[in-house]
Amino acid sequence: MEVASTNFTMMDPSDIGRIEVIRGPQAATMYGSDAIGGVMQVFTKRGSGPVDQPTVDMKASVGAIQSVYKSGAAVRQDYSALVRGGTPTASYAIGGSYAHSADWLPYYYLSIPSAFGSAHVAQGRLSLDFTGRYMDTKEAVAPNPFFVSAGLSSPLPPY
Repeated sequence: MEVASTNFTMMDPSDIGRIEVIRGPQAATMYGSDAIGGVMQVFTKRGSGPVDQPTVDMKASVGAIQSVYKSGAAVRQDYSALVRGGTPTASYAIGGSYAHSADWLPYYYLSIPSAFGSAHVAQGRLSLDFTGRYMDTKEAVAPNPFFVSAGLSSPLPPY
């Protein structure tokens, strides 16, 4: 999956199993001419192997964001949950997250709900891996404060 957005950096680091980097022509050989500059592959964690019961990881954080372009502070929220488990022949990881930043610049907010899951099944020499991720970014683009203070409108649309 090609990623051309900075919102990719919003992935929870605790969900990452490993990262592989392929540089130069080798990346283009495997992934096409758009990858001539290199490819970064991010692999999310699988289930945690055989356990007596599923493992649940939950995180909640709330904070304040401030800006010189708007008085007061805006609320920043970040919530996530992950359930992992498995047997000697199958393992799974299912989770979701929600991040939201209220208006901390005039007319700007960011909301990112996501859900993800993976499964690993092994029978003898056969091994199957399934993975999926859903992420929906809702972001209002704010006018550039420097343009506004100079009496110019921002070149970006206001939505």
